[in-house]
Amino acid sequence: MATMMQWIAWAERQVGQAVVGEGLRVGLAGVIQGPLTVTFRLRLLRPTPADLRKLLALGPSLAQSLHVEGVRIADTAQGILVEVPSPQPRTPTALDLARSTSGLNVALGLDQWRKPVKVDLWQNPALLFVGPTRRGKTQAMKATAYALAANNRPPHLGIVVFSQKREDWQAFEPCAHCWGVISDPDEAFDVLSWAAADLLQRRAKEGGKNPAVVFILDDLINLLKRSPQLADPLGELASMGGGCGLFTLIGTQDAGSKRGTGSTDVESNVTARIVYKAASATTAARAAGAGGLGIEDLSTHKGDAVLILDGRPARIATAYTDDRLVALLPSGDAFNRPWAAVRRSASRSIDVPRNGSQGLANPIERAGTGQNGKNGAALPPAPTASGGNVEGGGEERGEPFLDSTRPPNEEERLRLRRLYAELGSKEKTYFAAWGFKNGKVAAWLTEALEEAQGEEEDNSFGELDLSTPQGRAKLEEWKKLGVVKLGVDVTANA
Repeated sequence: MATMMQWIAWAERQVGQAVVGEGLRVGLAGVIQGPLTVTFRLRLLRPTPADLRKLLALGPSLAQSLHVEGVRIADTAQGILVEVPSPQPRTPTALDLARSTSGLNVALGLDQWRKPVKVDLWQNPALLFVGPTRRGKTQAMKATAYALAANNRPPHLGIVVFSQKREDWQAFEPCAHCWGVISDPDEAFDVLSWAAADLLQRRAKEGGKNPAVVFILDDLINLLKRSPQLADPLGELASMGGGCGLFTLIGTQDAGSKRGTGSTDVESNVTARIVYKAASATTAARAAGAGGLGIEDLSTHKGDAVLILDGRPARIATAYTDDRLVALLPSGDAFNRPWAAVRRSASRSIDVPRNGSQGLANPIERAGTGQNGKNGAALPPAPTASGGNVEGGGEERGEPFLDSTRPPNEEERLRLRRLYAELGSKEKTYFAAWGFKNGKVAAWLTEALEEAQGEEEDNSFGELDLSTPQGRAKLEEWKKLGVVKLGVDVTANA
């Protein structure tokens, strides 16, 4: 057809002829050109169950009349929607979705009315993208990640990507929001184990939710083939993570089985699915978790999908993400890799270049491939309303300052005692000083605190000569440790 309007007029006549030929009395309530579809909104003038079933079954014959690969017909509150693949598809961009995103209320796509369809991650913390390869799942997850990063400052949001197709996500690596792009399945298990056994449990115990962390698992079905043990920590994150600010985006080629999602824990806690065209009605029903949704009648246009949110289906067009757009996000090494403390073998000690430097860093132990040059074991501090560090913002709470490969020296033990006196908790001191907790660092902290008690006992029956520099220095040390608290500055009168 010469123009889009002429094609729509022709298609309208074809739909009318098919409906009249079935003896149905139907009115045309509207036509709209969406990103990937042209939708005809019909209403039965005298609706009966038999007429409704007859109208909903016209999809295959309309596809033949309109010379398209498939026509999906859906019964909705707005009427009977006849969704025809557009001859001029226009896939949304990640920027389109970012403009409609606010905080963690993220736009996943545009519906056939060209309106953004949003999902609040606090209400739907686990999203499942299901469909065969080359349907647009990876691009949709990249668009979601971009929209979140563009609307949340780095201290408030971290993104961890798991993908064996590392090249697809390479543009995110310099981003300040990105904690790492993981392509090694063994390292992926380390990361998810840290998230489920350390981060999740600590937040559940202490009630923390910041920073929000989004775990993106691209092509999960192949990750599970190489590392089946991923299923256990992933199931924990899907079931408990939402209340603790931990969210998951999962892309897979299959659902409804352990092969595709790892465990029933994942699918049982997924309330939002984005499902792309399936090869058959059976595969479509398994992917969507329900039959009769017309998933098999979608087009093969990339991004053409059905969003099933809390059991309610809606056709959407997910977005394409230009890596040049991702490159404009704030860059930097805002977060170290917290899971680097989960070291499985000293043989994995390698040299890696640090971001922003020309040479090589000192040898460090890495949990896996050492991608992105993000070293260390520091969990970023939770942001305050002003974006600063919590609990006073002292230097000890910026990043862990102690080497976990050796016991702390005398000066470091003094810093530990000061930090403990300020934080008032061993748990907080572990993570502020080393970035993690295990039996070794717990013993070192206990030893440092007992050393302070010994000093207190040794001096409890003595006197300080405040006229000497040594006496005044000792008093200052005791004051910093909280051993003595004075209402007046006695050193000024000494």
